[in-house]
Amino acid sequence: MAIPLDPSAVNQSLYPAPSKETLTSLFVDQPLSALPTPGAVLDLAVVKRNCDRMLKTCEALGLSFRGHVKSHKTIELTRYQLLGSSLSLDEQPTGSTCVSTIAEAEGLIPLIREGIVTDMLYAFPMPPSSFPRLHKLLKVPFPDLRLSVLVDKYEQLSSCWELLEGLTSEEGNGSTWNYGIFVKVDSGYSRAGVHPTELSPLQNMIELATNLKDSGIASFRGVYTHAGHSYSGANPEDAMWSLADEIKCGLDALQVGTEGCEAGDEVTVSVGASPTALVLGNLLQGVEGFDNSTSFAYLQRELKRARDMKRVKIEIHAGVYTTLDLQQVATNVLSVPRAIGLKDIALTILAEVASIYHRRSEALVNVGTTGIGREPGPSHSLENMWGLVSNWREPTHSLGGTVPLNDGGWVLKKVSQEHGILAWKPTVSSAARLPLEISHKVRIFPQHACIAGSGHGWYYVVDSDQPDGGNVVHDIWVRWRGW
Repeated sequence: MAIPLDPSAVNQSLYPAPSKETLTSLFVDQPLSALPTPGAVLDLAVVKRNCDRMLKTCEALGLSFRGHVKSHKTIELTRYQLLGSSLSLDEQPTGSTCVSTIAEAEGLIPLIREGIVTDMLYAFPMPPSSFPRLHKLLKVPFPDLRLSVLVDKYEQLSSCWELLEGLTSEEGNGSTWNYGIFVKVDSGYSRAGVHPTELSPLQNMIELATNLKDSGIASFRGVYTHAGHSYSGANPEDAMWSLADEIKCGLDALQVGTEGCEAGDEVTVSVGASPTALVLGNLLQGVEGFDNSTSFAYLQRELKRARDMKRVKIEIHAGVYTTLDLQQVATNVLSVPRAIGLKDIALTILAEVASIYHRRSEALVNVGTTGIGREPGPSHSLENMWGLVSNWREPTHSLGGTVPLNDGGWVLKKVSQEHGILAWKPTVSSAARLPLEISHKVRIFPQHACIAGSGHGWYYVVDSDQPDGGNVVHDIWVRWRGW
């Protein structure tokens, strides 16, 4: 007979990663031109600016912030998300994080020990079989961690409660766990969550979560929405409307089942996706042109409604804002002078030109779906592309090219598993004219940074604010693996 599986034995040790020390000894101080390809390159200067922008915007508007770590899956970038570019513990803006996998939660344990991560939400509707593992890896060793789970079905919540009662009984540890419960609400993305018009399921979940407070095992903390459909927007008004929808759906859901909350209990409406989080920058002083828009009025109305409810806190969550990508740039969520562009994309994929096809003005690079992602998207007036070649040149590489080029730029036109096809597009003016040769290395802006990074075990970290101009590796950030 098989020995019963210990849930906590399923951990990162089953997904071994190379040591940071080994990678550092190999690659730090090496020029990008010397690195093996394909590789994922992060510009620390851009990461810092992106993290500071989000923290300062939320602070200026009086909104709480929760950093999602799923996009990058590293301990180092999480520090910047929570502390800002100063990395100062004395002025820490937030200690709240989101994770999408238990492996990410486990990866944050060093920051829990340091007191940097104090609040964590497992932001995936809780699979009941995962709960014992989450409990033993995190809540047992760190009982003071404010750990919350997400549910969108009554059965998930009741199952977790029953499991936790059993674990509490086994461990002889009474009513000390106090998990937080967030109810996932669908604000239009139709991926997960209960619709705010489904009154009975919403009321049942919120009532059960609220009643659990008396047991000391768990308590209702609020509702959570994700406007993933805002990625398809094309201007600030689109994103502002999606954000207002999120807040409205969250507030509508709260009104269904919070009448039983005791006076003084604070509940949270956690809203966000990078476009709806970034669009808040348009509300800052000095940004003009939105006061008369319908979306602006809608958003202001819902924010006032939240303030009038008194016990409600609006929280912003986002993740890919840290690195950005072509998909995010295409949403055009920030108006001039705060508009984001290629200069704000921190992640590029380093690849090598393996062959050139003169007849069709195309080139082959050694990165495909596994190294840059599977999602195409519109960008730079093109219907579909998987990436855009930056204007970076190897400092020691000759500038003579074998393909005669007029104004335009190279785009990643087509991908298969390990192959990428670059095509010259005269309509692309943002990338400088860049002649290519076989063995030439290029840096490609990805369409979706979350997926592009997932094929790589670590990031080569450069810093364009340094005298080397971002051409030399300064650090290595190892990504967490597994689920």
